[in-house]
Amino acid sequence: MIFLCFGYLKTGKAMDLTFFDAIPQEIINQLSDIEFSLESVGNEHEVNRLVEKTVLVGGKRIRPLLTLLMGRLFQVPLDKLAPYARIIELLHAASLAHDDVIDNATMRRANPSINVVASNKKAVLAGDFLFAEVIIAVSEEGNLTLVKEIAKVIQKLSDGEWQQLKIAQERILSHELVEEVALNKTASVLTWCSIVGPYLANFESEIERDKLVLLARDFGRHLGLAFQFIDDTLDFQATGQKDFMLDEENGVLNAVMVEWFSLDHTARAQFENQEQAIPDISCDLFNKALKKVRERALDHLKSARKDLDEMTKVLAKTSSVDLSIYHKPLSLILDFLSNRNY
Repeated sequence: MIFLCFGYLKTGKAMDLTFFDAIPQEIINQLSDIEFSLESVGNEHEVNRLVEKTVLVGGKRIRPLLTLLMGRLFQVPLDKLAPYARIIELLHAASLAHDDVIDNATMRRANPSINVVASNKKAVLAGDFLFAEVIIAVSEEGNLTLVKEIAKVIQKLSDGEWQQLKIAQERILSHELVEEVALNKTASVLTWCSIVGPYLANFESEIERDKLVLLARDFGRHLGLAFQFIDDTLDFQATGQKDFMLDEENGVLNAVMVEWFSLDHTARAQFENQEQAIPDISCDLFNKALKKVRERALDHLKSARKDLDEMTKVLAKTSSVDLSIYHKPLSLILDFLSNRNY
């Protein structure tokens, strides 16, 4: 259920409860009805059993939720949106299977990661299997544009991981490259969630569609960058949801580490001398780095909100439906991310 995935009952925060109340019941019902499994092979297939107890367990389900909410903002029927909401969660699960191998992870969502439950080889194969399921499923929906878009996302995920490895191996300190990795690995997925709606919607003109697709892309891009930058700050909190400071152990330079090296010259010298620089998360300079990355994330959330408001304004001119019922929970997703601490 969605309220369990977002942790409403777990945290008991007023913001979470308000967000849950704001989600239209039709969205909650649809999300609850989606079967996040490998339809092409059956429940008893070994790969299906493995992913269902690892990378497909729990999670916030923010990607399918975003797909449904954005699609309904564009007045696309839920039965047309549901397959795409399922598809994007399977794609996310596939990327997690590969990430856990690359990162030598041991935990995923407070449970043993897929490479620990099975093996590195089986985790990679399971990820490949999930990616294939994604291509099959989106192809069966018959929208060639979205087939091409999902293929680009898979390519960007691989490219982003490649870039991240290159940055770590060559010890490159660059805010621009770290942002490019975030665009490829996180923002590409959330952008796809955002453009499904306008690509499936009916418009009177191509000009109107193109304008709204551009706004939706920009919304997803800013949302993805904010999501990743906030996630980078959470890497330094021992929440129990994933391996604590795993990026740092693997030599991965996330936004916080690059910011810290730009502020702490001693740490930067250690890094440039091929020494391992482990941050003292209680020191002032490191906390300043955390603050700067979070502020950057909040700036992206402001831009995403501006895009959302503009899309809603344009759509409201020709809609007979009160679009605020979809605008409000989308706005509250931005609030959720700005206050996210787990």
